[in-house]
Amino acid sequence: MKAGPLGTVKMQGLFMLFGAVLACPCTSTAVDVRFFRIVGPTATVITALNEDGTVTWTNNVVGVACTVENAYSTGDDATWDRYTELVVTSSVARLRIFDPHPPADMVLIPSGPFLMGNSTDDMGTSWLIEQPVHWVTISAFYMDRYQVTKAKWDEIASWARTNGYDIYLDDVDAKAPDHPVIYSSWYESVMWCNARSEKDGLTPCYTVTGTVYREAVYYTNDLPDVVCDWTANGYRLPTEAEWEKAARGGATGRRFPWASTNINFQMANYYCDWQEWGPGWPYDTAPTGGYNPAFATGDQPYTSPVGSFAPNGYGLYDMAGNLFDWCWDWASDSYYSSSPANDPRGPSTGTKRMLRGGAFIRQAYDCRCAFRHRESESYGTPYFGSNLCGFRCARNL
Repeated sequence: MKAGPLGTVKMQGLFMLFGAVLACPCTSTAVDVRFFRIVGPTATVITALNEDGTVTWTNNVVGVACTVENAYSTGDDATWDRYTELVVTSSVARLRIFDPHPPADMVLIPSGPFLMGNSTDDMGTSWLIEQPVHWVTISAFYMDRYQVTKAKWDEIASWARTNGYDIYLDDVDAKAPDHPVIYSSWYESVMWCNARSEKDGLTPCYTVTGTVYREAVYYTNDLPDVVCDWTANGYRLPTEAEWEKAARGGATGRRFPWASTNINFQMANYYCDWQEWGPGWPYDTAPTGGYNPAFATGDQPYTSPVGSFAPNGYGLYDMAGNLFDWCWDWASDSYYSSSPANDPRGPSTGTKRMLRGGAFIRQAYDCRCAFRHRESESYGTPYFGSNLCGFRCARNL
């Protein structure tokens, strides 16, 4: 794979680089120095960088995949990671790779294909629900940098109380204001998304019989059929496919959201299943068994403040451990469909909603990017909240 002489972009604060230092009229919200480059089967040359984070480049061959990679330096020891990919259809290609002004505490997840799923259970055994590994193309979207905290929940709930929402606004809890909210059911979570949308002057995504969804669900009979308007600009739960692409941070084939194939208490808040011979999973390198000792204090839940661990390649926190994230999709016990026409939103009916990402009480196995909550699991019922389930919001561009 080759990169042209101007195939690198640097983003930091008020300036950017692609072969030379340029003044940038926009202010980036990034707190790190990030370099980008375009690589492909033939030489690529970056020719322009727009204020909105769209990069333009030329390539000698069309109909091939060009990969955007990122790194934190450009020295000989630099580690370049896959960020996203674009199949180029002309000699000039354009792709938005970052947003210098994203919505508050959200990040841009760039468009492009990614490999979804896992071929084995990481112990060499075939596992039904994560197969087959297949390409899924996702449009660009925004995702919350952190899981929704109790402080954020209370901010929106306070507004909702006086703006037509019938919801058990005080029926949720958290370890502290900067910890992720717990006991929010799937139904309450999507309703909260609607309230956040209306508070911010955006179009709500969720309706029931054509009306904005504002009424709580406290029972198990006659559950409302919540419909999502995928064209609305309001907040919503991510689809399962969106969540997995975001968790992988642009990289392909990684077990976890970070580069290491292992997990330990310095990387995530999870439970180490310690057996007499050591950790129950060979990639779990925690020195002791049990809960993460940094957060196993007082009563459960043993959650950690959001942002306690390093972010992934897209700048997202706690995509492994702490709390599961609710997703839009119904859970399934079956294979993925390998058909290119398969709807990435998954099955259209079910009894449980999809949960992703592991939790403080779950083992290393559940923290893998490919782990899927199964419909037969005891949790995931959409009208029940839990102390191991939280959520984060997505938004269309």
